[in-house]
Amino acid sequence: MDNTFITPHFTFAELTKTNYLEYRSSVELLAKENLEKLDQLAWHLEALRSIIGSPLVITSAVRSEELNTALGGSKTSQHLKIEAVDFVPTKKGAKSALKAIVKSGYPFGQLILEKRGLGQIVHFGVGTKREVLYSPKQGVYETWQE
Repeated sequence: MDNTFITPHFTFAELTKTNYLEYRSSVELLAKENLEKLDQLAWHLEALRSIIGSPLVITSAVRSEELNTALGGSKTSQHLKIEAVDFVPTKKGAKSALKAIVKSGYPFGQLILEKRGLGQIVHFGVGTKREVLYSPKQGVYETWQE
């Protein structure tokens, strides 16, 4: 994997990693064919890192169609377009991070607080729609309210 930094805190390898080794080459190829979009996504992450005040662990960013299918992702997932990223802040909870992003006024298309195993992750999608959702289990989405 390529550990080249795209931005000060995020590498190509972080944004293209997957535990499904059979799909790694298709994910990396998609990213290499769309370096401008990958760069834009990484700069969004830099902004979010600053807003949240915490380093971020990327759990999913770029997905090829094959990987997305294997994960049970939506056929219209922004991950396929290199316009979405899932992450966990290391110094704050996911719920606290989501609140900080909403409060900051930073532009986003979609923010989702998702339950994963025993924890939670934040899904950030590029855009300006400002849809905030909560997903108590995979495939179930509710409007998020404090």
